[in-house]
Amino acid sequence: MADVVILTPGELHGDLILPACRAASKGGRIVTVALAPHDQTEVTMDLFGFAMYNQTLLGTVFGSQSPRIQIPRILDLYNKGIFHVDELVTNEYPLDGVQQGYEDLAAGKNVRGVVRFD
Repeated sequence: MADVVILTPGELHGDLILPACRAASKGGRIVTVALAPHDQTEVTMDLFGFAMYNQTLLGTVFGSQSPRIQIPRILDLYNKGIFHVDELVTNEYPLDGVQQGYEDLAAGKNVRGVVRFD
């Protein structure tokens, strides 16, 4: 059983919480870093087990910091050569290739594509 379970799906849905709680240990934390659709309002979980295992459920984006703080920090790390963003890019698309980028993403051919505005 895990001390921390981090949910990182492309899109968060309420039915993902129960398996995460079951994977977490007593006193474990379940952290969601993905966003859910705005109309996703229900969560499936075992409330008895959640309480008995003294678990914590936490939702976060940008490390629970304001994007106004985090984005400049990330850019500073990139400019200093500490954060290697270029290695995270799986494909580049020209501006007129945006639709292809979406199609590749849906087909699983691309995880982190960027559009070049050259």
